[in-house]
Amino acid sequence: MQFGEFSRRKLFGAGVGFGLASAAPGAFAQPAVPPATVHRRTLLMRGLLREGLVVSALKGTFYAVEAGHTTPLHGAVMCSFMKHLKRPDGSIETRTIEVEWYTDLDGNIFDQWKNPFTQEMVPPPERRYFRNSIITGADLSRRSEVLGDRYREHVVGWREEGDDVWMLNELSTLPAPGKIGLDDLAAGDPTIPIATELGTYHARRSELDAPGVTNVRIESYHSCEGAFRPWQKMGDHPGYLLLLVFNRSLNSRDELPPEWVAETEKHFPELLRSPEKILDA
Repeated sequence: MQFGEFSRRKLFGAGVGFGLASAAPGAFAQPAVPPATVHRRTLLMRGLLREGLVVSALKGTFYAVEAGHTTPLHGAVMCSFMKHLKRPDGSIETRTIEVEWYTDLDGNIFDQWKNPFTQEMVPPPERRYFRNSIITGADLSRRSEVLGDRYREHVVGWREEGDDVWMLNELSTLPAPGKIGLDDLAAGDPTIPIATELGTYHARRSELDAPGVTNVRIESYHSCEGAFRPWQKMGDHPGYLLLLVFNRSLNSRDELPPEWVAETEKHFPELLRSPEKILDA
């Protein structure tokens, strides 16, 4: 989901949890679902059973929140290419390349942003695509090859009504001691998450539980709280940053947002030419 150089999974976000035991008490009691079904549904909700090149698109809006008041700041559009590789030990390696662009509130990618509080025109941080690798264990444990134990994620519950199934997820990322290597995230107390995200993933029970299915339609909605980004030059402005985003799985590269494709073509033509080559490197 990524915002900044790290994977969007630190914020929203391609993640799975530390296992069924980490879910909230009673999370699977509505209604009672066999553990094997929960396990398979989790893999499908995360798209981990899809083969070949997988693409997804995410759009959202950043808000400044102060004393109960929200002020829209700007938007973002991010797309990712993924490939899931099954390992002999039963785990799944997810290789990901992600690029995010900041947009104005009308969805146009900008080179300069006007801070609504200071009226200052500021440039966004330099963009670069980010490669990551996430290992999902056979027990649904989740480990980031880049973030290590700074990556924390778990499923907090499930809801089911008719043909609708929702998976509720919590994700947070701790900063690395000292420099964290990001242009647009602040490094503060290493024990306090850079951002904490709550995500809701939605799919259809009839598709999730169909025999042999490996690909289902997924939509997800995420809210993420964190500190203002240094590049925004908010100074001592009180409050915090709230990000609201929606994401969906795509069936082909042709469904990628055209504004994202145009901007990425300018800066990273090699990525659009052959994402598979980069993922396989």
